[in-house]
Amino acid sequence: MRGRSAAKAKTVRATGGIAVVKRGRKFYVRFRDTDGVRRMRFAGATLQEARAAAKAETADVARAAQAKRDGKVLGATPQTFEEFCREYLPVLKTSMRPATMTVIATQVGAFDRFMKDRGDTTLDKVTRADADSFLAAESARGCAEAYLSRIAWVLARLWRGAIERGVATSNPFEKRKFSRQNKYEVPYLTPEQLDAVLALVKERHRDIVTVLAATGMRSGEAIGLVWGDVDLDAAPPIVMVTRQGPERALLKTQAARRSIPLSPKAREILVGRRPSGARGDERVFPENDAGYHVLLSLHRACAAAKLPRLRLHDLRHLFASHLVQAGVPMSTVARLLGHADGGALVAKRYGRWQPQDAEARAMDRLTAFRAPTAAKVLLPHDDATARRRPARRATRRTPAPSS
Repeated sequence: MRGRSAAKAKTVRATGGIAVVKRGRKFYVRFRDTDGVRRMRFAGATLQEARAAAKAETADVARAAQAKRDGKVLGATPQTFEEFCREYLPVLKTSMRPATMTVIATQVGAFDRFMKDRGDTTLDKVTRADADSFLAAESARGCAEAYLSRIAWVLARLWRGAIERGVATSNPFEKRKFSRQNKYEVPYLTPEQLDAVLALVKERHRDIVTVLAATGMRSGEAIGLVWGDVDLDAAPPIVMVTRQGPERALLKTQAARRSIPLSPKAREILVGRRPSGARGDERVFPENDAGYHVLLSLHRACAAAKLPRLRLHDLRHLFASHLVQAGVPMSTVARLLGHADGGALVAKRYGRWQPQDAEARAMDRLTAFRAPTAAKVLLPHDDATARRRPARRATRRTPAPSS
């Protein structure tokens, strides 16, 4: 298999010892490092991204070769965090999802402001104490431990790239782990309270908020929804969830790609929004490229209704809570949410909303099942089975002749 892939490799561009190689639909950068070892790295899905990666790699190889000629060790080339990110982020962009790069840019900007307040030292002089101070400041600002763990992972990834390029000697964010336990209490509103909040949302954002509450989709999935994913003529009408965000990135897992039946309210909204002659690639909610303004509108509606503040993701929690409270099996709720665990997470997070008589009904059925045969009461389906089953004919045995 490896030889077959190598046979299909095609060199697209070669300059200064750096070659751009195309294999299938992917581009790679092939080069030799200062020790003469031949290496290859993924450069992107387009030739433009591959050329940018090759340009950055050419500069890195030249810098490493110059450092080797001068007898310098790794980290001898001083570079500030801002200068390094300006060169390295385009390279990192070729191997990251667009949504991930948006999060990385936010976290990189926060650390860059922190470093400039402390004097904007070079990467090789950033210590473990600086990393601890930054994470402590983010924690004091109200960031959850799961978010701090994500920040530490992003910055550790950047420092690994800096060490590979010879502008740093150690990774101050390496092996920084925080508890990822969710300490956020899942909110709950009654159906009447939820309707009151939805009625107070701004008219521009009311449709997408109502659809989120009626389908349990994530905000990114609703933002990336196109008319080709909506079948309003099916029985029942459904929406196919396969991608997310304005860039229509593919969802991570196979279980997350699912179909959700539409409630009458959600179908009414989508029928009213659908323009005549709509193309399949047109977005359902084109006015909502990001969920920030929708979130602010939801916050104002909660304040006007004098109810606890909700996040957009809390609408997904309410969707699951109401399904469980209505007696829907956990496995079915998990499929509607796009979970791959068969309902374990649903039972853990929303199990307390299970109907109060569920345990009593379960014990009644167990008692009836274990009762003696004569005392068993046939269930409706058992009675129908008994009617369909023909009665066994009684056979008369002829007595044996006496001798």
